[in-house]
Amino acid sequence: MGDMMETGEKIGILHENLSYVIVGAAMDVHNKLGPGWDEEAYHNALLLALTTKGIKTESKRRGYLRHRDLDTDVFELDILVEGKIILELKHLVAPFAPAHYLQLINYLKYWNLDLGLLINFGLDKLQYKRIPFTPVSSDIVFSGPWDAYRQSHFETASTLESIARAVFDSHGLGYSSNIYKNLFKAECDFRQVTIDPPLVKLVYDNVALGPKRMDAFCMDGHTLLLITALGEGSSAVDLRHMISYLHQAGLSRGVIANYGNSHLNLKLVTIS
Repeated sequence: MGDMMETGEKIGILHENLSYVIVGAAMDVHNKLGPGWDEEAYHNALLLALTTKGIKTESKRRGYLRHRDLDTDVFELDILVEGKIILELKHLVAPFAPAHYLQLINYLKYWNLDLGLLINFGLDKLQYKRIPFTPVSSDIVFSGPWDAYRQSHFETASTLESIARAVFDSHGLGYSSNIYKNLFKAECDFRQVTIDPPLVKLVYDNVALGPKRMDAFCMDGHTLLLITALGEGSSAVDLRHMISYLHQAGLSRGVIANYGNSHLNLKLVTIS
């Protein structure tokens, strides 16, 4: 059965029997309804199929991620099975995209669960993928000429470290980058620290392309901050984004804060 057949013989597979029941029910729904209907139809049919098998389900559970008494994000899962497995249902005419995995990982982290299933009813054959999740405990790692930056811009460096650590200590690792951006902004608002995405006027071959907001924050007028997540440290793409932003903003230094798979990395990036 797809992913289940590949991993079914491994020792210690998470919630193996319940996973088989869920996938079997989803296959039955797909076989009887076929592709082409909206997501709600498959949602209701799968709830019925699981309930008929005596499986406890909860539909559309909602949770609010809070930081400093502020709601920073809201999560709504599709189906929770036996309080153990989160199901995220899709009707796609293509394979799963990275955003679908991130969405489910966000849910697993928030509800402190170890397994989710992505299920796609939109193809000729049912597509599904097991997504395990294990919380990680780690610390902050600094890279680049951080000591020199701390000496030359002590107040900014100290504030940035403190805010990044407050978010890290409160929420750990495992969310997507947009979640951490919201958490970081909430911590800044709490401390009355102003951070704004710079507005720049893009120009190509002397032709103005209009004003654009960067996907980064500016601290104290001289340091850009790019917040990313997952992976092991900042990627080559993250670095290229930062260099592009620094050139457009006319600045020489930036920090990539990556809430990664195993640690929080604060990386100083400089250009001449």
